[in-house]
Amino acid sequence: MNAVSADGPGIGALVVANTSATVRTTSRVWRQAEARLAPHLAISTKWLAVDPALVLAALRFYQSNAAARGELAAELGLARLRERRVG
Repeated sequence: MNAVSADGPGIGALVVANTSATVRTTSRVWRQAEARLAPHLAISTKWLAVDPALVLAALRFYQSNAAARGELAAELGLARLRERRVG
């Protein structure tokens, strides 16, 4: 997980090992800022209702702590995020 810049700030996740990512615009209809981090996942942070740094930290935490992923379906996961215990 890394911070990336496509058409603004974003979060990128490499989902295919041993590949490099390329950012390219996929739509210019109505001047939409849609970008694709091919072949990986890109999350635009422009419209997030939470701190993008918290989202990135949470993704990194749950990526490296597989045993803690079950708490995402419970109040415990929400409490962890509210208390910012993901770093």
